[in-house]
Amino acid sequence: MKKYISIAVLSIATLTACEQTPKKEEVNKRTKIGIETVDKDNFEEVKSLRLFDNVQEAKAARFVNKYIAFLKEDKSDVDLKNWIATKSVTENFINAFNKTLADTNSTFDPVINSEEIPEKGFQVVSNDDQDYVTLQRVSNPSYTIKVKMVQVDGKWKVDGCGAVNIPTDKQ
Repeated sequence: MKKYISIAVLSIATLTACEQTPKKEEVNKRTKIGIETVDKDNFEEVKSLRLFDNVQEAKAARFVNKYIAFLKEDKSDVDLKNWIATKSVTENFINAFNKTLADTNSTFDPVINSEEIPEKGFQVVSNDDQDYVTLQRVSNPSYTIKVKMVQVDGKWKVDGCGAVNIPTDKQ
């Protein structure tokens, strides 16, 4: 008899616990994505967990902040072109980047659309336009750049950033 009472109590406890567990959709309202940012003091990449509304925003911020970290290594233009080619960017971006890099002076960087490398990197401001993510400098929030994101084979890729493959009216 004790065996049947124990089973009944255990069954009721299990059913009660299952009813109180929130649904997965209710718990996960935002996307948790780990990105790497730039530490302002020693310019090393630091892993941190940020919350973004979607993968598109996370990939845009990750690309720009990793790009800044690479710029701080003071590599050659050839190294920079090779680095860009290994990232999650479109062929269209690579071609526009190479053309823009060749057309600009050596102190201007077309991706961050500036002559000055930001100390603290960029953070997401908005994703109001379907194709563009707006990023702002952490150290100077009035300075923003746009990152054009497109889906290729179900994956988000950078198709434009700063002055590269972004129309002048969107910069």
